[in-house]
Amino acid sequence: KGRFHGVPMTGHNKIVAFQRPHRLVSISDGTVLSRNTWEVRPLALQHPACEVSLTIEYKFNSGLVRVLAGVASPLLHGEIQEMTEEALRRLHSIFAR
Repeated sequence: KGRFHGVPMTGHNKIVAFQRPHRLVSISDGTVLSRNTWEVRPLALQHPACEVSLTIEYKFNSGLVRVLAGVASPLLHGEIQEMTEEALRRLHSIFAR
């Protein structure tokens, strides 16, 4: 549960595919329908460094939110991109310790 620009949003996240240790796919339903794919690739066999990519596909489930999102689409996509990059920075800081 949460809010995005004051609009209440709810959702459930479910892992639908897991290929240890390199791939995780989840879907969410609720105000936003999404599919998130995390892929982890080792950079070198001798070093524990890796590269992580995150692909997010989404659409808004609520009619009102869909209309508002259509009007503000460039702003929302930019903000969602920033939120994604921040999540990846936090992930990096956790594993860089």
